[in-house]
Amino acid sequence: MKNRTTLAAVLAVLLCTACSSNGNENAPANDQGCDASPCEMSTQDGGCEACTECEVCAECESCSACEANRTTSQLTDLDAVMDALEAGHHVRLELDLADCTGPAGAQFTGKVGMLIDVFEYFGPGVVYPNSPGFVSFSETVLNKGNDLFYHYRKARAYPDGTVKYMDARLDGKTFETQTVDEFECTFATANSAGAKFFYETDREAHFAGDDATTYPGVLPTFADLEAALEQGRTVRSIFDYDKCILNGQGAGPHAVGGLEAIVWSHFAAGTHSTHDGEAITYFGSRLANIYGFGVDDFVYNWATVDLKDDDTVHVYVEFINPVSLQTEFSEYFDCDMNDAVGGPNGATYFAY
Repeated sequence: MKNRTTLAAVLAVLLCTACSSNGNENAPANDQGCDASPCEMSTQDGGCEACTECEVCAECESCSACEANRTTSQLTDLDAVMDALEAGHHVRLELDLADCTGPAGAQFTGKVGMLIDVFEYFGPGVVYPNSPGFVSFSETVLNKGNDLFYHYRKARAYPDGTVKYMDARLDGKTFETQTVDEFECTFATANSAGAKFFYETDREAHFAGDDATTYPGVLPTFADLEAALEQGRTVRSIFDYDKCILNGQGAGPHAVGGLEAIVWSHFAAGTHSTHDGEAITYFGSRLANIYGFGVDDFVYNWATVDLKDDDTVHVYVEFINPVSLQTEFSEYFDCDMNDAVGGPNGATYFAY
């Protein structure tokens, strides 16, 4: 991991250098001038505990080379992964295919890395009767060999410790499956190989008022979220659909979704099509492998989110055929914003 120095450490080195140039090898890197001793420098602000002080200026540079304050923790089961995701953390998967069971007769030695950006969790029995719960996430990249094709990768993690990974190649025009390889792996632990899930811990608080121990911070109101976006912060939304109203009728299924507000629009009062007050709208679109829909079970899973100044949230979802661009399925959810992780409402927003 690349070492990072804090601002205090950099200033300490500069000050020590300046004092040394005046002929005082043991001058302090503080505001007491070049006559005080010893040269003390603390680099603990931001979670770095590897270095505490330097006795002489010559040691300041090496002392400032502290281990980065952004570390990772490994997650060894589905509950831990979901706890991290629902707390707003970014989770990454690192997979060594040599540790997995692949297609019969084939040997794979490559490694795969994925960020769980957009994700969906389905509780037990939601997908079909007696189905296990699982979290699913994917990534698609347009690539080029002799012809254009889509490289689709998907992973699912299950409560029994199984992790399934799909690697597919789709025709760039028809979306028909050209090749597909499927692997079955298990969660890695500290003493065993397998699928390794990580999330960042002890992250530096990026903005005044954030507490690094509870980072990222929850945005409880529309006004808080609007301010975060206008400050250039990244905003992530987590939807507990069973705490929302599905299609205007009743509680949604036991499912959870995650989506970032990457491209967003703000509507002034009176300019939004379905809300009289202010609103913020953002979209998400992901090629998804969903049985019974689209081309060879591939569709665009498209969502639009309307966040309104009364702290209500409307989520509209469609499955769109990637060739005909016809909508094959749609549903919508109405939620309220939460003021804490695990709150009673369906929509929780985080800022980074």
